[in-house]
Amino acid sequence: MSPPHRRRRARLLAIVVAIVAIQGCTTSTGPEPTPSSTASSSDGEPTATPSPDPASPSSSPAPDDPSASSAPPPAVSTTPPADTPEPTEPGTIVVTSADGVVSRVTPGDGTVEPISDVTGAAQVTPSPDGSTLVFSRLVDGAPVVTVLGEESSTDVSVPTAPYFHLVSPTGDRVVSLGNATDGDQVSVLVTDVAAGTSQEVDRGRPYFLSWRADGAVLAANIDAAVVATVDPDGSREPVPVTPGAFQAPVWTGDDRLVVVLEDASVDAVPITSRVAARVDREPGDRAQLAAQPVTQPAAGTLAVVDPVDQQVTTLAAVSGAVSFDVADDRVAWVAGDSGQAASLGPLEVIGLDGRDRATITDDDVAMFEWSPDGSRLLFHVVDPDRGFVPHVWDGTTVTAYEPFLPTPTLAVQYLPFWPQYTQAVTQWAPDGSAFAVADAGDDDPGTVVVQQLDGQRRELVPGEMVVWSR
Repeated sequence: MSPPHRRRRARLLAIVVAIVAIQGCTTSTGPEPTPSSTASSSDGEPTATPSPDPASPSSSPAPDDPSASSAPPPAVSTTPPADTPEPTEPGTIVVTSADGVVSRVTPGDGTVEPISDVTGAAQVTPSPDGSTLVFSRLVDGAPVVTVLGEESSTDVSVPTAPYFHLVSPTGDRVVSLGNATDGDQVSVLVTDVAAGTSQEVDRGRPYFLSWRADGAVLAANIDAAVVATVDPDGSREPVPVTPGAFQAPVWTGDDRLVVVLEDASVDAVPITSRVAARVDREPGDRAQLAAQPVTQPAAGTLAVVDPVDQQVTTLAAVSGAVSFDVADDRVAWVAGDSGQAASLGPLEVIGLDGRDRATITDDDVAMFEWSPDGSRLLFHVVDPDRGFVPHVWDGTTVTAYEPFLPTPTLAVQYLPFWPQYTQAVTQWAPDGSAFAVADAGDDDPGTVVVQQLDGQRRELVPGEMVVWSR
């Protein structure tokens, strides 16, 4: 019989592969979501999108010299490039244990500062400036959103246990998602940090969202049928487009939205999606996860939409469920075969003007995110034998780093909804000189690892989930 640690590793690898193989584009109803995406995109020269009626958005002309197809992927090296950044702004690593104990860890020396009197925390989310931590937990059996500042802590009562938090860029509001207590929809809660109050402002199923840079307006993909801007009071302003298979829209620096538009000329197809079935339960209990058939568009168009003047710029034809992340003037995406609906496949990048399309890797990518300054792209290639293999693309070269085995928390709660989570949390250091992961390895619990881009790798403390904060 194999040793226990090897059996555990094999089980975790099986979990990761199975989740990647069945996850889809719908949101979970239990207290921790899971993003979805997929892989492999069709070549497509950016073209003007036709406007079939006056209510449809107008389209921008195609670029003068668009990239009709992707440039081939660069070679992969295990030697970091000479211009790897030196650590200048290490920030703070926030670690959550398997039993919900939260600690702040100093990256340099590994000093651990546990947050006293906090257990059972879930979905720990830093504010953009790092001054506040937001998380879900139960207090005396009732769900609360805890807002932990530098000098104060507030437990805000909420009607349901939130499974996702997104702090506004200005830090004054938190939008959270949870299961509606009187139906099968997702409840959208907005917490006023200063007032210490929270209210339900909207509902939908699924519901994915994004804060505009000024923190005044949200963009949302609602019911897989409506793209809209949403005020913090829940007022909607629909954008007259039909969404394809994607999760959260992403704002660009000039207040446009990156979305996937449905190709109405191609029939939708049934796929298997990992969703949560509602069960009778007490407040705070987790929903039961199950694989269920859903219908997704078989093809669509990655595009940029201006919600004000409704101008559309098409970027690339895509098939199946799509995940993407935006940095400055370019977007990275993974899109896949509609029959698989998994966050798994080749990774491509294209400019928001439709030019400079390039394939970063043809390997199966499950997670990816831009560095804080948008100059580098971190992505994890799935290796069935070793787990996730981190890679970093610096715009020219790709460097591979030591693999890690995702913890159950990352694999089950975060991985399927990673396109949404990239707007809430990050693995990157604030200065882009390193990234952090929780490596399940052969140990229980996992180990927090800091991987510097210069190749230095340091194990810090035990931990089940890790995010970086300023």
